[in-house]
Amino acid sequence: MSRIIIFYSRTGNTKTVAEEYAGENKTAIYGIKDLVNRRGFFGVVKSAFQAVLKTPTPIDEVSIDISSYSRVILCTPVWLGGIPSPVRTFIKKYGQLVNKVEYIVTHKNEKKDYRKTMKEMDKLMGKVHVREAHVLITGKQKN
Repeated sequence: MSRIIIFYSRTGNTKTVAEEYAGENKTAIYGIKDLVNRRGFFGVVKSAFQAVLKTPTPIDEVSIDISSYSRVILCTPVWLGGIPSPVRTFIKKYGQLVNKVEYIVTHKNEKKDYRKTMKEMDKLMGKVHVREAHVLITGKQKN
């Protein structure tokens, strides 16, 4: 079974989670490249608005053959209880190429229901995920 982790990370926290999982499970890894500058205060505000309004955003073209993998592990943060706009764009552009999908979500609020985000990703993907995990991020953000 060939698997790949595809991740998006604005601050580096989700990238760290994806890299640790890839290393432990000898899994290929690929990062979604956001073409929007999200640094600083205005980057955070822009990201929040796009997440709440469910706005797609430009991302770099994917340079791998997603359909050649039997399973994609999509590793993403949760932004304000929703899908980050770069992940939303990825799913809309490439979700139909995914054979089976797993989710690893990172979040900072243990009281929020991160599964709502997974259900929304399932709906956009047009398929139900086969496995899920979540990681609560604590402490200071990486930059």
